[in-house]
Amino acid sequence: MFSIFVALFGGLYFAGRRAYEKSLSDKHDSDFRMGQINKALMVNRKFEDELVKKIADPHYREEIEALVKEDLQCIYGDAWKELFAGDWYEPRAYTTSFGSKEGIILMLMLSKSGLIPSYYQYAGIEISNFDISNIYECLKILQCVEKNVRAKKDFLDARLVFVPQIMHCSLNRKGDVGTPNYANPSTGKFYWNFEPVFACSRFAVYLSNSVLVNACKEASIGERSLASNPYKDKLTL
Repeated sequence: MFSIFVALFGGLYFAGRRAYEKSLSDKHDSDFRMGQINKALMVNRKFEDELVKKIADPHYREEIEALVKEDLQCIYGDAWKELFAGDWYEPRAYTTSFGSKEGIILMLMLSKSGLIPSYYQYAGIEISNFDISNIYECLKILQCVEKNVRAKKDFLDARLVFVPQIMHCSLNRKGDVGTPNYANPSTGKFYWNFEPVFACSRFAVYLSNSVLVNACKEASIGERSLASNPYKDKLTL
């Protein structure tokens, strides 16, 4: 009698466990599909191609500058006028947006319509130090992009999150969840909060996170870098 009870209880337990695991799998698949749909809503290749042409057309220069001036001022201060002076050429497709003034203009312009460059549709966003944008300025560019996207597509409740590189003591160590490497933002990636495979990381933080912001300041290089003079405003160490 006892063995029948054990067998029955065991069967119910494993059936319930399988049902629970299947529900988690189904939810993961559903969230993943919804994330892909939401990401697709943020890409419009035809509009992007037309915008690329307009950025290089002097006839649109004044109008484009008026649209992104506030963002450029937020990112660079008054330095934007000199940095973005001169001719503008067509932004290069399938490359990072942070390496050229035209790429930055394209990214900001797309965000005004609630869009992102198609280059980032299937990948996370990485930032680094470039001549036109140091890593802290890259972070501020993303802050402007997020603000613009949220204003245009508030139904998505879109937020950018930073997922740091995870360092492990040992891959075989049981229970080792790893240590987030916030000190080197260029080794991590940015994702939208509706991308569950990536953004559900326990170590993900929002763009305003003070650890992330300070890490970008410290890692930035170049003339406009806040880390270029580590002794500024310090009387003692």
